[in-house]
Amino acid sequence: MLSRLMTRKEQLVLLFFGCAIVVGAAALWYSRSGTEEAEMAVVAGPAPATAAVPAPEPLPIGPPLASPPQQQLAAPPPQRPSEWAPEPELPRAPEPPALLGVSAAGEVVRPDVYMLPEGARVRDLVEKAGGATALADLSDINLAARLIDGSTLTIPARRQPGKKTLPAAYVNPPPYTISGWQPPPQEAPAETPPVAGSDVPAAAASAEAPLAPEKTGLIDLNSASQDELESLPGIGPKLAAEIIAYRSRTPFASVDDLTNVSGIGPKKLEGVRNLVTVR
Repeated sequence: MLSRLMTRKEQLVLLFFGCAIVVGAAALWYSRSGTEEAEMAVVAGPAPATAAVPAPEPLPIGPPLASPPQQQLAAPPPQRPSEWAPEPELPRAPEPPALLGVSAAGEVVRPDVYMLPEGARVRDLVEKAGGATALADLSDINLAARLIDGSTLTIPARRQPGKKTLPAAYVNPPPYTISGWQPPPQEAPAETPPVAGSDVPAAAASAEAPLAPEKTGLIDLNSASQDELESLPGIGPKLAAEIIAYRSRTPFASVDDLTNVSGIGPKKLEGVRNLVTVR
């Protein structure tokens, strides 16, 4: 109907304007799209190059590391002693005391040979032997006397009716008894010349020291009677008879021959050694 209203010429003009509008719109759209892409490229720009950061390495799994030890101060080097300094003396071990071998016999609890330190007294030996028995007679024993190495202390028994007993002075060394002990000799004073006109002679000026009585009473094994042998400590009637029977066959040559008699051993021999003799 429109074609009927419009002429052929008007239709061509209208078609020409329509095509121009379409072409213009397409050109406008194309130009605007290119401009936006250029602006976006300018705004964005090239990305700056950044250095690659390496990823941290994983820590090894294991026991925790020990803290480093604190540095110790170095000790100063030892100083070398000078050549003239004397060497220190090492302490010496104390020497053991000298011992004495002494026999205890007679009326003691444990007659035997005992070892005591040098300087021990008679009282120490009696205590070492268990003390004196109830029958012991200590009235003449010098308990304060020093012991003599190799000697025998014999404690006598109290006198009893019908039994012979030897006193302590006869069965012990002189220092072990009160009656036999003698003080150490004193130096004699120098002789002075007689004074002229003196009526006292020079011989009477110095008194002579009395002589100590000689100790006697040792029993002779080859001639002693039965009673004399029984008076010895530890020797009874049976042993006395054995001694007499032995000497009738073989006389004693020394005191040590007593051990050949049956029933007499070294202990009994030490108990009577200082009381007997052989002639």
